[in-house]
Amino acid sequence: MNPINRVLSTLFDALFGPLIRWSPTFTLILGAAVSGVLAALAFRVLSNQRQMTTIADRSRARLLAIRLFPDDLPGIFASLGGLVALSVKRVLHSLPSLLVLGPLFVIVLVQLAAWFEYRPLRAGESAIVTAHINPDDKLWASVQDITLEVPAGVRVETPALRDALDHTVSWRIGVETPSGEPGVVRLVVVDEVSRKQLVLASDDQDRPALIPVSPRRPGAGFFDRLIHPREPGFPRDSMVHAILIDYPENPARSASWALGWPWWVIFLIVSVAAAFLAQPLIGVKF
Repeated sequence: MNPINRVLSTLFDALFGPLIRWSPTFTLILGAAVSGVLAALAFRVLSNQRQMTTIADRSRARLLAIRLFPDDLPGIFASLGGLVALSVKRVLHSLPSLLVLGPLFVIVLVQLAAWFEYRPLRAGESAIVTAHINPDDKLWASVQDITLEVPAGVRVETPALRDALDHTVSWRIGVETPSGEPGVVRLVVVDEVSRKQLVLASDDQDRPALIPVSPRRPGAGFFDRLIHPREPGFPRDSMVHAILIDYPENPARSASWALGWPWWVIFLIVSVAAAFLAQPLIGVKF
């Protein structure tokens, strides 16, 4: 999963890199619209469009029969039954496309989450760094010697807080003079060094807020790596199973400019609307 995540993250960096100085709202809507049109094109290729067209024509005929003969009760029920059967056929013919597009949309959403869920730490802000340690009791005993190393401009504000029940170790770090460049926190356990990216904002107020942020370096689990794709997952035999940093929320996470809906709801609505609006242009039937 690590090589796939690396390729996908590089691809999204290339796509969104030129747009980081644009409005996050506009970038989100533009990305959703393009995704919707591409999804419509994929649906056209993957689905049986001849059958979809036939189903659409027959559905219109059933609706027209109900409208033309409102007093024919048996005919109305027959038409309604036909509409239900046609709807089932429509879903069945759509399944191959949905089985492909569904996972692709999940991948797109988890990649976009790095851009819209959180923002970098700024000067004067603090965050909690939490390391999930291998639950093996013998390995947990060696955690007494764990240390946290932070980049220049960042300080460790608290000693390590160990939770033997959850097998976690936590620190609070504070940002003094952020460089605006990605840094690295290092966890040293005996002779093993584990790293986690630390994203810091610049003092320059003109710097864009749309910067990818990874709150968690995942472990060996497939879904953990799927949901947190920006950094390579720890191997299963590693002393550290995951490292988390509680970054502040990105203002784009809760889109107050759009009824307070989260960004991913806006993305899905715009992408679906774009797919339907593009329907006559690309000749696809849903």
